[in-house]
Amino acid sequence: MCGRYALATELDAVADLFSLDAGALAADYRPRWNVAPGQDVFVVTGGGGERQGRFVRWGFPAGLGAPPGRGPSINARSESVGNLPAFRESFRGRRCLVPADGFFEWTALPGRPPVRQPYVVRPAEGGLFAMAGIWGGAPRAGLAVLTRAAPGALAWLHDRVPVVLPPDAWGAWLSTDAPELRLSALGSAEPPELVAHAVSRAVNDARFDGPECIAEAPAPPQEQSSLF
Repeated sequence: MCGRYALATELDAVADLFSLDAGALAADYRPRWNVAPGQDVFVVTGGGGERQGRFVRWGFPAGLGAPPGRGPSINARSESVGNLPAFRESFRGRRCLVPADGFFEWTALPGRPPVRQPYVVRPAEGGLFAMAGIWGGAPRAGLAVLTRAAPGALAWLHDRVPVVLPPDAWGAWLSTDAPELRLSALGSAEPPELVAHAVSRAVNDARFDGPECIAEAPAPPQEQSSLF
C-alpha cells in the first residue's frame, strides 16, 4: 500500500521533469518529507495535451470511494480500479501522476509495546519518480494512489506497493484517449527495481515534516539480510 511518502525535491526540478510551469506553482509548492493522508498533496494532471500541477486532498471520502462509516480511501487496487463503481469514473477520465522521492512502509519490532520501524522505498537508480493516481475532479474531491502486488524482494516489508510508472508511460496514463485495456496493463506492469532502507523513527509522527524523516538509520539485525 502507500500511506505516507516524501516529495522533498525543489520545485524547479519537479517542474522540469514533468514539463510544468514552475511560476504558476511557486506560491503553494514546498518540499515535503512526510506527506500523509488527509493533507493537500501535489499531483500532475493532463489529458488535454498540457500538463498541470495542482493540489488535491489525499483520500476519496465516503460517497466517492470510501464505504460509509469508514475513513477515506487513500489507495485503489490496480487490479480492480476500473471495475469498482466508486473509482470507475475517475479511472477512466481523471488519472494523475503523484511525484515522489520515496514512500514509507513499516515493520513491527519485538517489544512491549512493539516498535514500528520505518523504511523508505525508492527506485534503485534513485531520483524523482511518479506513482499512478486517480482523483475526484475538484481540489478537495479526493486522491487515491494505485497499488499492485509487491515484487518478491519487498514482500517481507509489505504485500502491496504503489504502481510506479516509468517516464515513457506518463503520457498514456494522463491521456483521455488511452484505451482502458492499455491503462490496466500499465497498472499491472512490472515496476522498476525498488530498494528499501531503514530511516529515522521521526517519520512515525505524521505531524512531523522535516529532513530527519528520510535520514538513514541502522537496519534492525533481523532485517539486515532482507533489504535487497
